[in-house]
Amino acid sequence: YVIDDDGLLSKLNIKYENGANKSVKISEQFFDGLKNIYPGDEFEENVTIINNSKNKQKYYFDIDADKLTQEEKELLDKMTLIISDKKEKIIYQGSLYNCKESYLGTFDIKNGNDYVFKISVPKDLKNKYSALNFELCMKFSAVDFEDGGKVIPDNKSESNIINHNIDDNNSISDLEKQNKKTPKTGDTI
Repeated sequence: YVIDDDGLLSKLNIKYENGANKSVKISEQFFDGLKNIYPGDEFEENVTIINNSKNKQKYYFDIDADKLTQEEKELLDKMTLIISDKKEKIIYQGSLYNCKESYLGTFDIKNGNDYVFKISVPKDLKNKYSALNFELCMKFSAVDFEDGGKVIPDNKSESNIINHNIDDNNSISDLEKQNKKTPKTGDTI
């Protein structure tokens, strides 16, 4: 049982908000396995957060499913996401679809934690989803703790999006280089 020759996901977007890209480290092959899934599959990835900002920060993770079709949302609802820390404390356990602003922790400057993200596909997944081919957006956010948790816009750049095309051989670092903004008059480099 294979979910379509073209793969389940055409693209996995990793979005960083409010400077989270400076603190969140993921592998270059972050969830590449989601391209082709089988019933009962499990995918596991490590995420490290080290607060590299100038202030104490709160960190969050969520799935942005706003632009998905009902059938795509239904599939994500059947898949399970478990986020745990290095001490195996469960941070989030539930459907991939329902993971909204999951709190990962608050860290002082240069402090952080390691996490394990595990996605499971149900053993009884039906062929109904075999023709799906869609983009999924995972988002890491940083919030300034000293400002009462209010997100402070990063004036140096817009939200940083890495388009992680899982059906080609680009690494995340290659894609980061491709997505850098062209400097404009008055920008500092």
